[in-house]
Amino acid sequence: MDPKLGGNISMKGAQKVTQLARYCLTKDPKNRPLMSQVVEVLKPLPDLNDMASSSSLYQSLQAQRAAWLAYPSGTQSMKPQSNFAWNGQHPTRSLSYGPHGHASPCRPQASPYRQSPRSNAK
Repeated sequence: MDPKLGGNISMKGAQKVTQLARYCLTKDPKNRPLMSQVVEVLKPLPDLNDMASSSSLYQSLQAQRAAWLAYPSGTQSMKPQSNFAWNGQHPTRSLSYGPHGHASPCRPQASPYRQSPRSNAK
């Protein structure tokens, strides 16, 4: 999550927008969602209240970032070590999954949106 947002963004909303953007940027225009589908996905986002600032992962990253900025030219021993407590929750970094359930940023995934009526025309 971009620190410039200050944690004032829904985690689920950010994931949905990221997934939607991915489908909107699909190479084949026939596989892109219709504008009406885009609107339907975006409509409920302002009502989501799972703000990033309340997640333990976000707070850990902010603390690590602050510590890192406090010692920008320090030695390696002065820099904070990455030590996250996941509490059984793993953040999703990709919207597609490999055969073993691991996230894969490169694996293509079929669009969940219905095909445009114009997709039959050549």
